[in-house]
Amino acid sequence: MPGEHIRFSWYGGRKSFSLFDWDKVFNEIKTVTNNFTVHAVTNKPDRASKRLSHLREQKKLIMYSWSYDIQGQIVRESDIVLLPLPQDMPLVQVKSPNRVIDGIQQGRFVLTNDGVDSYKNLNNFIHIGNIKDGLNWALNNKEQVLEKIKLGQEYIKNNHSPEVIGKKWIETEKLV
Repeated sequence: MPGEHIRFSWYGGRKSFSLFDWDKVFNEIKTVTNNFTVHAVTNKPDRASKRLSHLREQKKLIMYSWSYDIQGQIVRESDIVLLPLPQDMPLVQVKSPNRVIDGIQQGRFVLTNDGVDSYKNLNNFIHIGNIKDGLNWALNNKEQVLEKIKLGQEYIKNNHSPEVIGKKWIETEKLV
């Protein structure tokens, strides 16, 4: 895969997008490869990426208005789901793992940094830590990446599927 174009996807709310230092992420990626684009799906994408016009002009960042269909398409067309988060915000520590789960369910490897407690249950199936290190590992371990995705999909099926969650809701209702 080194030398090939890498297509990253990111998806989430405009405020989540704006909170992160994207220049830092792009610089980390550039230490591994310069042959990449980040395709980001969010509400009000022009407002979210106003300060990143230089990345849009370089065609390194392509923004899309959010919809379920667009998000699904962008993830399916990507090589890696990129979900960095700011480290210095207490609110981030309590985020749900829904975007990580979505990426794994769609068969994509997820790169994110440390700091979200709910992501730790998924650490055997994704990379949590330095984005550059995770990208290097993924590019040099394609078979292991595929194995992590398959194991992650099985874990999600057994722990986060609508059937499993529905049963937990019913059990909770019986307690009240």
